[in-house]
Amino acid sequence: MAASPPSPSGELHFGSLIAALGSYLQARARQGRWLVRIEDIDPPREVPGAAETILRQLEHYGLHWDGDVLWQSQRHHAYREALAWLHEQGLSYYCTCTRARIQSIGGIYDGHCRVLHHGPDNAAVRIRQQHPVTQFTDQLRGIIHADEKLAREDFIIHRRDGFVRLQPGCCG
Repeated sequence: MAASPPSPSGELHFGSLIAALGSYLQARARQGRWLVRIEDIDPPREVPGAAETILRQLEHYGLHWDGDVLWQSQRHHAYREALAWLHEQGLSYYCTCTRARIQSIGGIYDGHCRVLHHGPDNAAVRIRQQHPVTQFTDQLRGIIHADEKLAREDFIIHRRDGFVRLQPGCCG
């Protein structure tokens, strides 16, 4: 199974078309399903009618998906459940660090809020990295090495403004 997750912030651009084509061909080569998921989880960036335009453009290029289109905006209940579970398991925490603070320390989050036990008010939610991935094998390019500091960074999964970040948004 492979998926194409365009964001409805405008027409399908060339890079997204190439990514969609790649995932489509990969799914078909493996006799798998190709799904389309619309990343409509950031309303301030969305353009009215863009999602429908993107779907028509995919069809125009012969990229026909299997099953129904998955709209991320209809999955908020699943995100809330997942966020609650992660918090209960101690796998996430609230963070009140600002972008300015992170920039002032070199641009990579240092885990400052990991042990401070902030509440949810005006806080983002970060994943507690336990087993960072520092390398992986790409089917085309071989072994890829990640920047150690970035690989260990506890990334945001839920923004302080209430929007889900794309990492969990891209996971189903």
